[in-house]
Amino acid sequence: MTKFPISHSSLILAVFVTMGLTYSDYLRNWDIFIYDWAVRLTKHTVHPDIVLVEIDEKSIRQLGRWPWSRRLHARLLDRLTSVKVNAVGMDILFAEAEQGDSQGDRLLARAIARNGRVVLPLAPELQPNTTQQKFIPPLLEFAQAAASVGHTEIRLDEDNVVRSVFLWQMEDGYPWPYFAQAVWQTGNKSINFPHAAGHDVEHWQRSEPVAIPFINSLSKLQRISYVDALSDDRFLNRLEGRWVLIGMTASGLGQRFPTPVTVNTNPMSGLELHGQVLNALLNNLSINKLNHPSQLLLSCLLVVLASRTQSIQMPWIGLLGSVAVLICTVVSAYILMNRVSIWFSPASSLAGQLFLHALWTARRLEFADLYLAREKKNTATILKSVGDGVVATDADGYIRFMNPVAERLTGYSFEEVRGKTLNEVVNLVDGYETSARFYDLHGNCNADISSGIEQKPLFLINRHGAQIAVRITMNIMLNDRGVREGYVLAISDISETLQISRQMTHLATHDTLTGLPNRVLFSDRLNKVLAQARRDRSGAAIFFMDLDHFKKINDSLGHDAGDELLKHIALRLQSCIRSVDSAARWGGDEFVVILANVHHSQSAAEVAEKIRLACSEPFVIQDKLLYISFSIGISLFPQDAEQEENLMRYADTAMYRVKALGRNRYGFYSPEIEKWTAERLALEADLHQAIAKQEFEVFYQPQWDLWGKRLVGLEALLRWRHEEKGFISPDQFIGLAEETGLIIPIGEWVIADVCRQVRAWSDDGFTGFTVSVNLSPRQFLQTNIAESITQLLIEHKIPEGVIKLEITESVLTDDIDTVIDILTRIRSQGVSIAIDDFGTGYSSLNLLRNLPIDQLKVDKCFVKNVATDSGDAAIAKAIITLANNLELSVVIEGVETATQLAFFQNFACDGIQGYYFNKPLTVDEVNSLLADLENGEQK
Repeated sequence: MTKFPISHSSLILAVFVTMGLTYSDYLRNWDIFIYDWAVRLTKHTVHPDIVLVEIDEKSIRQLGRWPWSRRLHARLLDRLTSVKVNAVGMDILFAEAEQGDSQGDRLLARAIARNGRVVLPLAPELQPNTTQQKFIPPLLEFAQAAASVGHTEIRLDEDNVVRSVFLWQMEDGYPWPYFAQAVWQTGNKSINFPHAAGHDVEHWQRSEPVAIPFINSLSKLQRISYVDALSDDRFLNRLEGRWVLIGMTASGLGQRFPTPVTVNTNPMSGLELHGQVLNALLNNLSINKLNHPSQLLLSCLLVVLASRTQSIQMPWIGLLGSVAVLICTVVSAYILMNRVSIWFSPASSLAGQLFLHALWTARRLEFADLYLAREKKNTATILKSVGDGVVATDADGYIRFMNPVAERLTGYSFEEVRGKTLNEVVNLVDGYETSARFYDLHGNCNADISSGIEQKPLFLINRHGAQIAVRITMNIMLNDRGVREGYVLAISDISETLQISRQMTHLATHDTLTGLPNRVLFSDRLNKVLAQARRDRSGAAIFFMDLDHFKKINDSLGHDAGDELLKHIALRLQSCIRSVDSAARWGGDEFVVILANVHHSQSAAEVAEKIRLACSEPFVIQDKLLYISFSIGISLFPQDAEQEENLMRYADTAMYRVKALGRNRYGFYSPEIEKWTAERLALEADLHQAIAKQEFEVFYQPQWDLWGKRLVGLEALLRWRHEEKGFISPDQFIGLAEETGLIIPIGEWVIADVCRQVRAWSDDGFTGFTVSVNLSPRQFLQTNIAESITQLLIEHKIPEGVIKLEITESVLTDDIDTVIDILTRIRSQGVSIAIDDFGTGYSSLNLLRNLPIDQLKVDKCFVKNVATDSGDAAIAKAIITLANNLELSVVIEGVETATQLAFFQNFACDGIQGYYFNKPLTVDEVNSLLADLENGEQK
């Protein structure tokens, strides 16, 4: 095997390229990328004595808006002094006196002096209309009281990422440490620099920047909230003898800086950055860049090493060796950083090695071209049939060559067939003929056939009896004098092509997921069934079927589970029909069925019921039992229509009518359905315009205590006053709004209108009761629902505990983790949560126990017969007991008689709602009611 060592000239050229790149900045971005990668992978010790005291969101909520009184900072410093902290770095710039409280400044200065180990920041500030900046010192009295003052200038690289800091700044020869450096010196009782003044940046001389080995996980640095350190002795005692850094981490306070370990996540706060630098100082860690001579030497040595791997005899091993040196270069940079804190920039060496490998590859390609040119003449004839089985014969048709592909196709080895005729080895049959016809290849050769034998596929029968689809091409081999010396038979295996063709035909006419016919094939079969029915004067039936609530399965279990369910449904559907019938997937979760030879509607009904019952049995999907149902619409031929298009449309219309009547059933088309459909479409069109035309109105039904003497709440109920039709019942349009998605903008309008009305009542002095608003499941599961409600509460200044949101128990069947998250976010804004229509759903008691809710509302279906039906009474009593045990309030809705009221007065209920007290009232009627209550008139 030939070696391909790299030439000396190529090696020298590669070394010069490496040297040039080493002394330039062309590859700086790549070096930075590798440096950041190395920093993220490097593990460093986290010093246990560093504690960050954070001015975070928790502290802002409890102590008020920033800035705080300096009395608070003085109080915190005194507490830190009491536990003898090692040093305190307060990353808070006290550059100006506190307005209105000079005593607070004096208290803070004294607290700083008492502690004796406080470091204050010297902050840079860009001057207006210039590119200069000055350093702003703390107030003189604070600076004089502090143990040291440290600058906080942060060095950003070209990509605005912090990788290093200036540990020292010089002012006319007078050094100022970096803030974390000053804290470190103070804790070690080194020389302090107690006072600073602000000067232009030109008067300052910076030290060489020092790279910081950032910690991968900032959560390892100990953190304490400012308010906990200020008021909780348990946290304060943890600070004894520690280095304490105080600063801002709350959103919107202070700057944040990208670092190699946070550039793709959340930028690092200034406090965290100081903690990182202090950790590096305490652990004696820093990263120094390798000097230029050493950098150059190491880069060139690695290029030379790469050249040696390319002298290996086996090219692929040489390639692996080159890759190994490339990896070794990057690993060396990582090891140097991790072990000895020295950074070696590897990009120039990597570029030199790749350049060297390109030269080596070019030389190999040049040699390969020469080799192929020498072999081309001897292999030209055989290369005409590359990829096919090739059989060569002499002029008389006797085999003298067979390539491996031909051996595989025929099942014979070349040694076995040498000297035999083609007919003895290559047996061809026309599989498309009614009776198989064999081809006399030997005779074709003698007849001087010189081109393709057949354009259509033939089948080769090999020695094992297997049939292989092939296409045959025959060419004559001539010598230099043009005399025929033999033939070359090219055998192309087209089995895969035929298979693909059949698959494409299947894909064009079948659904890829379920394997059922698609619309194209279904339409063809429907035409044939209808044509046969016309000839036989028989009938046919069309089923249009849609899965009920299939979206919930996709949303809760994922689309993979939904696809698996559709496959199982297709199998059950096929098991319910005859071979002469046909089922197809129409699209999404819709299926269609053709029933042939249907003589009366009862036959179609029996099949529809059979399908409904079969699909009502549970499906096992992802180790879960799933229950589904079908809504089935049926049209009949020729009773309903004779044209395919009308039959399909009528079946579809019947299916939608079934859904509107409650789903999980079948129904036949009738002319009345057309009228219902038209009315439904008209209602949907009106519903789209209802908000714009201000046709919606919110009524309120009062909720009273058990004795009807105290108003405990109001439930907001939506009403639609159509400009032409008058009041439209909620039963007519709420379901339609849910189905079309209009419930979301309608629900948003209701909440906004209720908030406006609550604000108006509050301004009029009517308070002391809650107002409940119903959320539909679709509106509740909007990702921004909590934020939208919060915005409305803030906009209308609604106090906590006034607004209550009611959700139905059916919501709990969705993704429970998402439901709990939404409920928690809503409840954190002071909004109560009630479960409406409780007892009608399927939520488990264990789930209910873990939900962040406040109230259960007993559904009116258990209230209606509570005095006469022992079962309803037991259920109502059980719900009340359950709520009391879970420390939830209970409201009974639908109370219409004194007997019903008397029943519930025997139990610990918190509210009664129903026509016995009030029907839903307009806003004016509620105003009158509230005024009467205000004047002392009780219910």
